[in-house]
Amino acid sequence: MIAAIGDAFYDRVWSAPRPAVDARSTLHALKSEGMRLALISNTLWQGRQHERQLERNGLLQYFDHCTFSSSKLLAKPHPSIFRDTLDLVGVSPQQAVFVGDRPPDDIRGALDAGMFAVLKRSNDSNLAGPKPHGEILDLLDILSLLPILSGSEDAATDIT
Repeated sequence: MIAAIGDAFYDRVWSAPRPAVDARSTLHALKSEGMRLALISNTLWQGRQHERQLERNGLLQYFDHCTFSSSKLLAKPHPSIFRDTLDLVGVSPQQAVFVGDRPPDDIRGALDAGMFAVLKRSNDSNLAGPKPHGEILDLLDILSLLPILSGSEDAATDIT
């Protein structure tokens, strides 16, 4: 009963973000390649509410784990939230790619955790922060990086 009341409240007051147009096709392609996928989000809302939205949008099924700062003592850019999530999905930082759109939170945290950091260009991507390893305009662009990231092509220091 309390959960139903909470759900009704969140549905009324929270305008959930809409996923990128290419989110589902990108996640499907990555999962088809055998990738383990995780989501890390800084949020004040309960993780359950985000998971409900992800499920409504047909995206939750693609994630092996979702980490929401609202249920942690730390948030991005603290490297622990990245490392804890990597531990939960069984991936080392050296094997991981983090895609984010906010350099001060996403890129800084991923780099500090030892991950390969990719900036997804957005309105927030002009914020000051460290330089990512690569940049993409659309989520599907991450698929073009897979051969480089897997080592089957010559490695590049910067991918843009």
